[in-house]
Amino acid sequence: MGGYLTKLLLLLCAAIPSICVLGSSTGVFIKQYFLTLLYLLFVVLLWRSKFTRIFSILLLVLWVLNISASVIMWYLFGSTINVPLAMTTLSTNVNEGFDFVAGYWQVALIGVLFFIFMLWLIANLARSLSPKILKIASCIFILIVGYKFCESAFKGRLSDPSFLMVEKVASYTSLNNIAPFSRANNELELLSQVNKYQPNYQLTVIDKGIDTYVIVIGESARRNNMSLYGYARPTTPNLEAEKDNLYIFENAVAAAPITTMSVAKTLTAQAAESKELAVINDNIINLANQAGFTTYWFSKQGSIGRFETIVTSIAQNAQHKQWTSQGYDGVLLDYLDGALADADRKKLIVLHTNGSHLSACNQYPESDSYFQTGGEESYEDCYDNSIHYTDQLLEDIFSRLKDQNAAVLYFSDHGQHRRVKGSGEVDYIHGAINPYKEAVDVPQIIWFSPNLAPQYRVTGSLLSLYSLSDNYELIQDWLGIEQANSPNIHSPFNSDYQPRRDVLIMDTHEKVYSYNQLKSESE
Repeated sequence: MGGYLTKLLLLLCAAIPSICVLGSSTGVFIKQYFLTLLYLLFVVLLWRSKFTRIFSILLLVLWVLNISASVIMWYLFGSTINVPLAMTTLSTNVNEGFDFVAGYWQVALIGVLFFIFMLWLIANLARSLSPKILKIASCIFILIVGYKFCESAFKGRLSDPSFLMVEKVASYTSLNNIAPFSRANNELELLSQVNKYQPNYQLTVIDKGIDTYVIVIGESARRNNMSLYGYARPTTPNLEAEKDNLYIFENAVAAAPITTMSVAKTLTAQAAESKELAVINDNIINLANQAGFTTYWFSKQGSIGRFETIVTSIAQNAQHKQWTSQGYDGVLLDYLDGALADADRKKLIVLHTNGSHLSACNQYPESDSYFQTGGEESYEDCYDNSIHYTDQLLEDIFSRLKDQNAAVLYFSDHGQHRRVKGSGEVDYIHGAINPYKEAVDVPQIIWFSPNLAPQYRVTGSLLSLYSLSDNYELIQDWLGIEQANSPNIHSPFNSDYQPRRDVLIMDTHEKVYSYNQLKSESE
C-alpha cells in the first residue's frame, strides 16, 4: 500500500510545476508534466547511491526553489516569472529580502516543509521503484537535454552573443525559471557595458533662478491613499499645508508597475512602449553633469553587489553617490545636509526612498504609527502610516530649503493594487500583468521655495493625464536645459506643451496597454 501511495504522490507532485506555465496551452502543460516526471525519476535514481545522493539533494533543492519562486511571484504579482520580474528579483538587496520573509514567513515555512516532504518521498521512491524504470526514465531525460544542446550547437547558435544555452535547455529540465533569470542576468551585464558610454549632448542652459534641485523618488505610493488627492484619512497634512508652494499633477501615471521598468522610463530617454537598454545612459544625471550641475544620488534602497540594475546604472553617473540600508528614509536627511553644505552653486540631488515598499509596516519607526485600526485592516494602517511618514520626510526637506533658491520634485515610481483577501484582510500588491489603474496611478508634485522670485515659481495644478515617461522632458525644462532638436512638447513647463489624451503602460510581460483601457478597482 505504501508503494502505491508514494507513486501516487509522485504523479501529483509532477503536476506542481505547471504553475510555471499557467495560461499556456494543454500541449505545453502535458510537456511540462512529462519533463517534470522524468526529472524527479532522475533525482530518485541519484538518491539510490550514496556517492550520487548529494547531487540528488542539490537537484531537489533547485526544483523546490523553482516552484517556490513561481508561487511567490504568482502570489505577489499574479504572474508567472518573466525577465522584468527576474530583473527586479536580482535587484533586491538583503534587507528587502528579510522584509519579505518577515511579511510572508508562512510562504517560507511552507517551502521548507515541502522540501522535507519531498526528501521523504524521494527516499521512499528509491526503495519502491524498479531500478530498470528509473534508468530508462533517466536516459530519456538525459537524451532530451543533450539533444537540445546539440541541436543548438549544430545550428551555429553558440556563436551568437545574444544566445543563452541555459535559456534554451532549462525549459526541458523542469527548472523553467532558470531561463528568465539567465536572460535577466545577461541583460543586467549588458546594461553595465552600455553605461560605460556617455552621450555627447548639444546643450544650452538657461538660468531658472534655482540653485538647488532635489528629486525625491518614492516607492509603491498610491495616489489614492494621499489626502492631498482626496483620501479620507489625513495621510499628507504637510503637503496640504504647503499647497501654495506646490505644482500638483492631479493625474500622473507611471509607465510601468514595477520599479526597474518605471524608473528607466521616468528618468531616461526610454519611451513608455520601449524596452531598449541602449538609451539608459541618456538620462537626467548625465544631462545635468554636462550642463554643469554638481550631481548627487543618495539611496535608501541599498547596494546589491555585482548586479548593475537599471536604477543603479543611472545612479552611478552621479558625481557623488551613496547607498545605505540602515534605519528609515529619514537617514537620507543627513546625506542631504552634507550636499547642501557643499559650496557648489548649481546642484541636483536625488533621494531614492523605500517609501511604502513591502512590507510597509517596516518602513517607519514605531513612534510614527499614526493609524492603528488593527484587525483585518492592520496592513492598511501600515501602508497609510508609510505614506504619512513620507509626508513628514518631504516637510523636513522643505524646511531645509525654504530660505534657499530651491525646488523639490517628488513622485512615486509606481502605485499598488489594493487587494481584499477571502478572509477580508487588506493587502497591497504590484500590478505586474494587466494592471489596474491604481497600480500605476501615482502622486507627483513640485515644491517651489517661497524664497524664489515670483517669476521662477510655478504653482497650481495640472489636470490632464500625464505620463511619468515625460519626466525626462519635464526635468530638462525644470533644470533650464535645452537640447538641440528636442522641443520637449510633453513638458507642462514648455510653452508648446501638448497634453496627451492617453498614455501607454508596459507590464512585466512587456505587453503595452492604453491607460484608458485599464480597469479600476471599483469596476
